[in-house]
Amino acid sequence: MERNITQAELLEQYKRFNYCLYHSGNNTLYKNCEQSRHKPPFLSERIDFVSDLPIVEGYTHPISVLKEDNRIYGYEMPLFDRSKSIFDLLMLPEKVFNSTISFKDKKEILLSLHKTLKRLNKDYIVGDINLHNILITKDGQGVFVDWENGRPINSTFGVYAAYFINQNDMLQDDALKLFIASISLIYGIDFESLVIDNSFYSLLGFPFQKTVLEYIDSVIDASASKDTITIYFDEFLKHLKEPSNLERKRIKTEIDELGPNVYYI
Repeated sequence: MERNITQAELLEQYKRFNYCLYHSGNNTLYKNCEQSRHKPPFLSERIDFVSDLPIVEGYTHPISVLKEDNRIYGYEMPLFDRSKSIFDLLMLPEKVFNSTISFKDKKEILLSLHKTLKRLNKDYIVGDINLHNILITKDGQGVFVDWENGRPINSTFGVYAAYFINQNDMLQDDALKLFIASISLIYGIDFESLVIDNSFYSLLGFPFQKTVLEYIDSVIDASASKDTITIYFDEFLKHLKEPSNLERKRIKTEIDELGPNVYYI
């Protein structure tokens, strides 16, 4: 579905919701991707590709695309009223955070996000997966947003992202970023800042190190195509136990020693 709304009309006729998002007048938002600080080239082609993908629960599949002079510059998306990003949740006071989503529900949300990502990765690299771009809706659903900086899996388009872990393997980059978001939600700690300020290997000094490495080894050993396998962490999360307060405090102490730019509740 197409909506021929010029960017000037969008600015004049619709109430601004946040940054480059505008209320449609219904229970949806219009996003003007041309206003993005990091607008990628071939934006029209990227959005057009995703709009033709099968609808999968857990990401903001376009309801319609916004066109001006026959070029796509944005899209219409659902309004996730009273949703919070994982980052927003981490900024809550500890008691509020712990009472907002149960450990069981966190795991279910994260397993659903992994299922969504694996389906998307058959056709598309999301790229800009980070704590701000994963929403938890009021109904307890995890949703990927801001996918337009990614690319079709077989294209040569660049991927535009807040940070990279493994630029040589973009599918693995997607999977590792979701893993970081997952343990951030499980532990109530912004592990993403730790990785950005240091490296992914900084995570391997924490209590889940041994189980992570054992899990990676088991996935590789079980794979018939070891050279092309992408390791996702959904099965790892299924068996992850709720961290104790003592374990979380120990991690926080260790993170404090690494630098001041890591946030936790």
